[in-house]
Amino acid sequence: MPSQWDSLAEVFGTDLNPSAEGYAADNILIAWPSLLRGIEQTFGSNQSLNVLDFGCGGGLFCNQLAGKGHHVTGYDESAAMLAAARTRAQAGVKIVNHPKVALKPKAYDVITTCMVMPFIADLRAMTAAFINALKPNGLIIQATFNPAFIAENKNHAFFPPAEQNDLSQIELKPGVKIPFYQRSAADYQKTFASYQYEEVYRDLPPFTSGFLDSYPMPFATKEPEYLVQGFQAKNQSKGQ
Repeated sequence: MPSQWDSLAEVFGTDLNPSAEGYAADNILIAWPSLLRGIEQTFGSNQSLNVLDFGCGGGLFCNQLAGKGHHVTGYDESAAMLAAARTRAQAGVKIVNHPKVALKPKAYDVITTCMVMPFIADLRAMTAAFINALKPNGLIIQATFNPAFIAENKNHAFFPPAEQNDLSQIELKPGVKIPFYQRSAADYQKTFASYQYEEVYRDLPPFTSGFLDSYPMPFATKEPEYLVQGFQAKNQSKGQ
């Protein structure tokens, strides 16, 4: 069955070429460096880790992780995204097409997700699946929407529910609106805490003037776009 994300493969599968439709400069230059800092802060810079990038899109972040010396598995639910990721996969990157293949028990030192969790309906089940796929000393690190950024761009990039029980929506491409779940840092903390995981890294990477000079954004940029959080088991994070 086609995924709602198939029509966005050109948005999240492109590099920093501004002539490419929907190039994801904000992901690449703002969110990804923060995710990498969180990994390095936890494990140092000289370890070769087993990493799962869950919701890998066009696979570009998989390649960045592999460039750091890690062994990387990428997974996405979108067939179009996976096709792009396979085309671009560098040495050290394996792209898989089924969540059960990706989420092997106790397989990974790190699980990364970039702008995935806001679109997951059952947050507890997804968190449990990640933890099951993680080694005992592993790190789950995610980039999600900063709630203040959502509020800043209400009725522009983000739209309120049409009906009482509907979800909020984000317009990631003109004419393509996708439902998402508004969650705060505390919401994610509470869910992870129920599995005895605690937040060990948090970042709100800002838009810089240099970035905006090179890549003007079609939305308000006073507030940071991304909330980046890393979680680790409580008995492990104290002794790293």
